[in-house]
Amino acid sequence: MESAALAALHAATDDALHELESLPLVRRVMSRGVTLDDYRAYLQAHLQVFAAWSESYPRCLRRRCRCNPASRLDALHLDLAALGGGVLDATPRERFGFDWPPESPCWWGALYVFEGTRLDARAVAGHLRRELGVCVAGALRFLDPLNEASSQPAWATTVQSIERALTPESLAEGIDGARTALAHLHTALSSTESTCREAA
Repeated sequence: MESAALAALHAATDDALHELESLPLVRRVMSRGVTLDDYRAYLQAHLQVFAAWSESYPRCLRRRCRCNPASRLDALHLDLAALGGGVLDATPRERFGFDWPPESPCWWGALYVFEGTRLDARAVAGHLRRELGVCVAGALRFLDPLNEASSQPAWATTVQSIERALTPESLAEGIDGARTALAHLHTALSSTESTCREAA
């Protein structure tokens, strides 16, 4: 049964998640007509946000859960290299800051977003395998890490950590952190879309 904290995070982020799924770039990536350029732009958008997340990742999360943002950042770099063409925009148009105090509940809300989206990432990977085949065979480390037998156990452990960290008194701050993470993803996916249009 979902805890009160998880239920509140889910309710507070549901609309924003649906907005992400409706962005033109995300819709193209999940379409039958997806191209390698679409996928490359999608990875580049995530790279901009995850670079900031990995750099800012605080001790309070490192101490209390087993998530490793640096490994996901490495995966993004390797996937982009495998696709060729380099980075679309080496200098982000926005600064994706995570500037909360070291023990802020906001970190746990952001973690809820970044780790929770891994459950959907494998569905994206499966779609890309079907539509693009061998072209993406070596470029799916970020979406579907080969060294993880299942994302469900890792997510269950993360959920337990979040539930312990977010008390009724700190839940509002946790929700603010989750919304910030989603807003950064929304901005990155939208601005990368704009960059692609200008380069075309």
